[in-house]
Amino acid sequence: MNFLGVAGLHASVSTLFDVGIEDIEAHVRSVTQHLIERVRPLDLPIVTPEDPHARAAIVILRVSDGPRLFETLKVNNIQVSLREEYIRISPHFYNTIEEIDQTMELLHAALNR
Repeated sequence: MNFLGVAGLHASVSTLFDVGIEDIEAHVRSVTQHLIERVRPLDLPIVTPEDPHARAAIVILRVSDGPRLFETLKVNNIQVSLREEYIRISPHFYNTIEEIDQTMELLHAALNR
C-alpha cells in the first residue's frame, strides 16, 4: 500500500475541507476575475469565456510571442502553461491578488520589450 500517497491525499482533502469548498470557489472566482480585468488593458485576446458562469478557473490568452513570454514568467517563478500561441494561467485558492498583479506586471513589461 502507498502509505505516503494516502497520507498526502488525506492532508490535501483535509485542507480543502478546513478551508471550505464554497470559500475556495468564491476565492478562485474572485482571483480569476481580477486576472481577466488586469489582462484587458494589455490588448491580448482572452480566449476564456468572460462570463463567470461559463468559465472554469483557467484564463487562456492568445499571444504573438508565446515562448519568450513564457520564459519571462518561468524565470520569475510564475507557473503557466504554453500551448502553441496561447498562455494558460490557472489560479487556485492558494494564489493571491498580489501574485496576479505581479504576473500581470511581468507580462506587461515583457510585452513592451
